[in-house]
Amino acid sequence: MCWIFCRKYCKCSYYSIFARRSSNPDSELKNLFPITVGIFVDLMVFMTMAYLGKLSFIVIFSMTFNYWILNVLWVLIAKPFIGWTLRWAKTE
Repeated sequence: MCWIFCRKYCKCSYYSIFARRSSNPDSELKNLFPITVGIFVDLMVFMTMAYLGKLSFIVIFSMTFNYWILNVLWVLIAKPFIGWTLRWAKTE
């Protein structure tokens, strides 16, 4: 759902964080805001649908926010290392 939002409204690709640095050195972080906003909207919609009526909205929001922080950390830290590892493996 996030990548559909990014492609439709932000004119970007969800996977553009893995863009090569040849033309623009800031291309990996250029689309960070649409990706994180898309992840947050996606989490709010689906976690609210899953827990509405069972938990209070404050608990749902806190769970969503905590999970969003983990996703943002994953996008910022782990995914670039995976991209570097894949590029390194292709050269070997």
